[in-house]
Parts: sequence; C-alpha cells; structure tokens
Amino acid sequence: MNSNGNAKGAAVAYVRISSEEQLKKSATSIATQTRKCAEACERAGLELVKVFTDEAESAFKQASAKRPQLQAMLKYLRQNKGKCTHVVFENLSRVARLSHEQKVLLSGFKAQGLKYISVDEPNVETDTAAGRLHARILADFNEHYSDSLSERVTYRMRAGAQSGRHLHRAMLGYVNGKHNGVKNLVPDSERAELVRKAFSLVADGNNMKEVLRIVTGLGLRSRKGQKLAMQTFSQMLHNRAYSGWVKQKDIVARGAFEPLISEELFDRVQQAMKGRSKRQKHATHHEDWPLRRFVLCSECGKPLTAGWVKNGAGKPYGFYFCVQKGCRAVSVRKEFLEYAWHTLLRMTQPKEEMLRRLPELAAKLWEQRKGHAEEEQRQLTKRLAEQKALNKQAIEARVKGLITDEDFATMKKSISDEIELFEQSLRRLEEERNGMQELAKTLQFTLENLADAWKNGDLQYRVDLQFALAPDGLRWSTDNGFLNKTNPQLFQAYKELLGDLKVDGGR
Repeated sequence: MNSNGNAKGAAVAYVRISSEEQLKKSATSIATQTRKCAEACERAGLELVKVFTDEAESAFKQASAKRPQLQAMLKYLRQNKGKCTHVVFENLSRVARLSHEQKVLLSGFKAQGLKYISVDEPNVETDTAAGRLHARILADFNEHYSDSLSERVTYRMRAGAQSGRHLHRAMLGYVNGKHNGVKNLVPDSERAELVRKAFSLVADGNNMKEVLRIVTGLGLRSRKGQKLAMQTFSQMLHNRAYSGWVKQKDIVARGAFEPLISEELFDRVQQAMKGRSKRQKHATHHEDWPLRRFVLCSECGKPLTAGWVKNGAGKPYGFYFCVQKGCRAVSVRKEFLEYAWHTLLRMTQPKEEMLRRLPELAAKLWEQRKGHAEEEQRQLTKRLAEQKALNKQAIEARVKGLITDEDFATMKKSISDEIELFEQSLRRLEEERNGMQELAKTLQFTLENLADAWKNGDLQYRVDLQFALAPDGLRWSTDNGFLNKTNPQLFQAYKELLGDLKVDGGR
C-alpha cells in the first residue's frame, strides 16, 4: 500500500551503459542508474518489480531490436499487461538516441496503458502535450549529440590512422603502450619472437597445422593463456599490420610502430597459404640470366623474367620477356639484350676530372656503404640473438616434456638453418668491410673498363655492378631498346652514382 492507502502500482526499470570502455571507466554507472530508478519509484509510491540491464549496448548504432534486455523488458510488459503500470529510466537517452526509435518505444508504452518516468527529466511526461513536446525535443537533441559525437570520433580515428597509430586493441605479439612517447603498438617481449617464428615457418612452406603445433609447443598462447585455434592463427597470418601497416576503413598508412616482420616475409606467407609458391628469395639470380630482374618492361615497369625455349629442330633459344598479365609487351632474345647492355657500357667513358677525383669518390662510397653495412650488421646481430634465445626456449620446452621429439627436431633444424644464414651474412659483411679497403684501387679500372669488368666478372659482380649503375634497373622498349623515354629517372640515378660521365651516343 502507498501513503494514501491505495495498492501500489508496479514498475519496471531499464538501465543501459553504452560500451565496454564506458563500463571500465564508470564501474558504478549501472548501480547508480538502478539506485536512481528505485528512489524515483519510492517517491512515486511504486513497487519496482524488475530491472532490465543492457551492458555495452549502443542506442545510437544499434536498433532497439538489437538490444537483448530492452527486448526482454518489452516481452515482460506484454506478458504482464495490466499488472505493470510504469516504465522508469534515468533519462530518455538510455532508452533511445534516435528520435524515430524513441517515438516508437514511447508510443508503444502509451498503447499498453503504461506511463513512463524519466528521473533526470521531470518535465517529460505522458499525460500532457507540453510533456510529450519536451520528450520530442530531447529526442532530437539526443540524436544530434550522438551524431556529432560520432563525427568527432570518426575524425579522430582517421587522423590517428593517418599518423600511423594502431587505434584498437593490440594483436597477438604486441601490447598497447607508447612508441616514441605516443600511444601505439609495442612488441610483446613474451610473444613477439614466437609470432615471427610462425610467419617464418609458414613462409618456408611448412603446413599451417604443423607450424601451429610447433609454436604452441614453444609456448605461444592467447592473452588469456589459451591455445590458439586454427581460425585465430590463420587470421593472425593474414594481418598485414604485423609488417607495419595501419588500416582504418578506407585509410591505409604506414604504421609509426616497429613491425614484427618484413613486407617481403608477409607476402611470402600469403603466397604460401594460397598454395601458389614455396619459399622464394626476394631476388634470385642465375648464371644464364644476369639481366633478369634488372631490366624492366617499358610498358608495365615489371622486371623481365627469362627462360629457354626450343625451336622445331630442338635447338634452345634464350629469351628475356614480360609475364605481367595484360601486358607482355616485351620479348627479346637473350644474346641481343645482353649485347645491347654490353654496348651501352662500352659507350660510357669517364672524364679525366672524374679520374682525378677517384680517391675522394672512393672514400665517399666507402662511407655510404659502411653506414649501410653497420645497420645491416646491427639488424643481423639482433636477429641472431633472437634465434639463439628461441633455440634455448625449444630446449627448455623439450626438457619439460612440452613438445615431442619430432617437434623438437623440426624446430632445431629451422632455428639452426636461420642461425647459420645470419652467421654467414655477418661473415660476408666482415669480408665486405675488408674488401672496401681495396675499393680505390679497383674503382679506376672498373670505370675505365665498364664493359670488360661486367663481361669478365662473376654473376654476383655483374649483378652488383648493374644495380650500382642503375639502382632501380633500366627499362627496355621493343622499339628503342634502352634509349627510350621511360628511362630518364634511371639515367639520373646512373649519373649521380658515376659522376660527370660522358656518354657517347646516348642522345
């Protein structure tokens, strides 16, 4: 009974919080809304019979039909028609943030003979025109507020993505932290190397199930400590963010955080998963085809590939050709292309002034190469240390019985191969450092005899010389050979490296 001696009316309350983030920031919000609704019922002499709570549900992005507890409340009211008299909520924005949604819900309450109480908005009421007008005004305001907020959030998200920030929860192998003082992804010391290992093993052509078994044996787990499901593992391998990219709807930008893997490794993994290729080196060279991947198609700009074909009599002929789908504009005999390149080298002669500056140029080139070599050595040393740490983890996992002998053997071979590769690369760098001391002695001969130096050099020397002269390669046109309009930038790079050369016949 209420204070007037009449039977109490019965009320239900609806409370809502919009997102998990808001839930974390305001853990008492649900309790606060519930308490306010209960106090309002007590003041109105109503019995609060049930509270319906939607957590992490948006009234702006989600229709009322998508909010489970709101739908449960509406069903309860239909089942208890005549028993409940009021619906109570903290404010109208908890029920709806879109004006048409609010109109439908409030009209539905009225049709069932229900009254509503908005605790924070006492001027909103069912029985008067002014109260209903106030409700409509608030509906428009709430929709405008949510719309405006959405625009601001979208703008901030786009701006953040364009600046290279990852704006969501960190994926496996990273943690949310600060990179160079700005909130961004930071490699997870516990999982980053295992994620790298997974990519590397898949790129090498290993079966995904086997790779997942191996890295699971080494200790790769989700943040909750669970083993990864194959679907989760596959999604990880398809995520380009690991190679340092940010995507936010239509925004794709280079990330301002440390990538766990190279783009080349990521692309190899995608190829391996599609079954189109096994492990491939980024640029493979063959003694028969020194100009492969150096000479480009003048139409599409893609590197030419090469191969042998046989005529009707079974005699082999070598060709360099473009295989780009939709192009294939270039197909040139091996001996003709290589003769044209050799002729271009013969036509190139340095001036005397250039030869006088050889010691200066050699020293400058040495400094440039030394800087690259030091950075490469730093990266190789880091990767070598990571592989040795992974090797130690594998041994510990085997000792503890976490992985089988078969898995251990597979991991040991893969890790040993990579360690040997890194050690070989470090030895090569050291040999290159020593070789640089001879640079000034050989540079003059090379410049004075470019054609002979290329012709008499081994494969690696030829390739190095080609890319030293034209770092981006040279384009070949069926009509004009190397002397075509698509090569001006490449010739500029050629001139910058060699200095002021006199090129006879290059007009």
